[in-house]
Amino acid sequence: MITNTPLTIYNQLEDGAFKRTVLPAVFWRNVKAQETKKYGTENASSIVVMIFHDQLTDYVPPESFNGMGWTVDAEAETYICKGAVDIEAVNGISDVMSAVRDCYRVSASTENLYGSPSLQHLKIEVK
Repeated sequence: MITNTPLTIYNQLEDGAFKRTVLPAVFWRNVKAQETKKYGTENASSIVVMIFHDQLTDYVPPESFNGMGWTVDAEAETYICKGAVDIEAVNGISDVMSAVRDCYRVSASTENLYGSPSLQHLKIEVK
């Protein structure tokens, strides 16, 4: 289990406000890629974040999230930012996105919560 940065998660609540959660140690990987097509190339870069078992103490599955704890939901408004961000999203997530360079909306997440605890993790993908 290798970690290289803190992570800040912003979950949108039912009333439209955002809840901020900081996880102190995750693995963040930038994947640089280009896809060659018939009429040129397109950016295919993405970011993969792994959240390991020791950081999952307050994790709630997306279907059970009610504002307590934190979740990672590609269907809802979930944003991740690299580093420990101390900005509250009082006027919406645009406040955070304008102030933080590495802030993205979650496009996919996978729960790998089986096997021994040392193997359990969440995988988050953003594009």
